[in-house]
Amino acid sequence: MEFVISWTKQPNQDPTPDRRGWKKGRPRKYTDQQEEKILSIYHKLKDDSSSFFCGASAILNLWKDYYPLTPIPHLRYIGRVLKKHNLTEKIKRGKNKGASRYLLYPEYTILNTISQGSLLEIDFIQKFIQGRSRPLNFLGFSLRGRHPLKHFMRIEEYTQEEVMESLDFFIHQFERPYAVKMDNDFVFFGPSSKERFLSKVVLFLLLHNIIPIFTAPRKPWNQASIEGANSIFSRKFWNRGPFESVAEIDRQLAFFNLSYQRYLNYQRPDSFKGNDKFSYCVYFIRKVYQETDSTKGYIQIGSKRIILDPSYINLFTLSKWDLEKEILYTYIQRERTIISEEPSYYLQLIKKIPFKLTQASDKKVVDFYLSYNH
Repeated sequence: MEFVISWTKQPNQDPTPDRRGWKKGRPRKYTDQQEEKILSIYHKLKDDSSSFFCGASAILNLWKDYYPLTPIPHLRYIGRVLKKHNLTEKIKRGKNKGASRYLLYPEYTILNTISQGSLLEIDFIQKFIQGRSRPLNFLGFSLRGRHPLKHFMRIEEYTQEEVMESLDFFIHQFERPYAVKMDNDFVFFGPSSKERFLSKVVLFLLLHNIIPIFTAPRKPWNQASIEGANSIFSRKFWNRGPFESVAEIDRQLAFFNLSYQRYLNYQRPDSFKGNDKFSYCVYFIRKVYQETDSTKGYIQIGSKRIILDPSYINLFTLSKWDLEKEILYTYIQRERTIISEEPSYYLQLIKKIPFKLTQASDKKVVDFYLSYNH
């Protein structure tokens, strides 16, 4: 150590000579030929009308198809090559200040505990084409967890039957998720005037051993994955138009889905493991608001207002409706105060109330079950 210190203090030190063995500004590991191969794949994808992705990840996933005998370059290097040639797309990203963690949003519990790493988010999209007054309806799917996948389907109408048919296709074509997260639209949840009502979509999911999860109203970032996919749908697919007909849209949408599937390198699982922790329940994510003429907090599920302690105002809750016990449990996600690289969470029960099904819903469950099995 003394030798090193004395050596660094010698007056004849000259750090300017470059003796690395390769030119400044040139990568040590990669060659001009690999850079040319990256640009070649990029331009092939760009010129292919059936391809919708040509960024670094798309090039990486297709490298072996084009150059099976050449070592695969690092994703970061591919990105640097595209940036060097001004081929990257500038995307305006929103600010992430950790609000979800601060407001105790139960993201960890939903993704890792309830869905066990198999969560499907779904959402509606409406678009218009020239010469048609009625909107075109699409249903977007975003599968999160072990096998990420984005998929879009055009549907005729905004109905529960269309949603169930689309979900049935997704389950058989790709895989069955452990949980489905969706918004509180009447198509999913049913009429708000019936506070203990089960819609056909909810019944469909439960009969497939899939847990329904409803997001907080007017909080689109609760569905960040599918909202991001919807943005890509608009930017990469819809804005590529204009489309002349519905038939052309369907044809191009099939190419887009396949291209998106390749981009994410999705592989359908060879086998499906059932959810051995499944129970007949429905989850609701809700933000706690303050009552107008009171200091108390509350959450709203259907037409039922549930009063909570004012200390929970502006925080998020997770309510579990146990359909067998007909009880509603309301929780707050807490972070354990332990020293660890990965945060650890648990659910704190803050409210427990009876929450019985309406008689109309009871009959609906039986009728739907019999018709479905028939």
